[in-house]
Amino acid sequence: MNKCYSHIECVPTSDDWIPSYLEVITKLVAKHGGRYLYRTTDFDSVEMPANIPTTFMVCIEWSNTTAPTALYADPEYQAQKQARWAGAETRWFNALADVE
Repeated sequence: MNKCYSHIECVPTSDDWIPSYLEVITKLVAKHGGRYLYRTTDFDSVEMPANIPTTFMVCIEWSNTTAPTALYADPEYQAQKQARWAGAETRWFNALADVE
């Protein structure tokens, strides 16, 4: 069975956007059938180039392959997305995995 996961790595350049973002994104992930596997600042870098810092990581498991795209396009998310873009450097990956 194919599952879809989002892996997000983030380095905030300001903290102003984070409280509002967390409140909205948590509800939207649930609305679109996602489940957090982790949201953490507590991790060990095994292989990471020194010029690619990360402050926190997130992994979301989705109920279907279209859910992360629907979240990203959700009108309720647009202001929060803009705030994150303005206040952080982010790498966001969506991946399909063949799992049992």
